Formats: sequence, structure tokens, C-alpha cells
Amino acid sequence: DLCFLGSCGLDAARGVTAFDSAEAEVKRAMARNSAGLVIAVTNDKLATAAPYRVAKPEAIRHLVVEKTAPAAILADFERQGAEIHFA
Repeated sequence: DLCFLGSCGLDAARGVTAFDSAEAEVKRAMARNSAGLVIAVTNDKLATAAPYRVAKPEAIRHLVVEKTAPAAILADFERQGAEIHFA
């Protein structure tokens, strides 16, 4: 099954991040036990990072973003294997 997660921060170098350690741990467990990771994020969270890592950027299979998301940022995730979807 796919794991759908929101993210407090999403950075091409740090990956999926959260502000709360307990939240990050739960999300890590969900991601570990899934067949693929789908991240939904708004533009204000792109190219930002929170203190706790949930998943490496290369773990993201699908990235759901706003239609106005910056192309340069999305290209970084595409290079790491993510398929981009616009909402």
C-alpha cells in the first residue's frame, strides 16, 4: 500500500521533515511499512526543513504540489525519482 503523508518541511537534500519528534517517529514507521511514499505539500513548505527527518528525499515516489510550485525545486525531486503531480 502507498503511504500518504503531509510534511512540515520538504527539502531536496534533507527530505521529508517534521517539527515534533513523536510525529516524525509515527510517520517514519508508516513510511517503513508501505510500498511507496506519497508526499503532499504546499509551496510554503518546499525548500524548507524542520528538525526531525521523516524520510530521505529519494524515498519519495510521488510528490503532490500546487500548480504554482517552483520548477527548479521540483526538478531536484524528479532527479531523485519522484513523480510530480499538480493539485
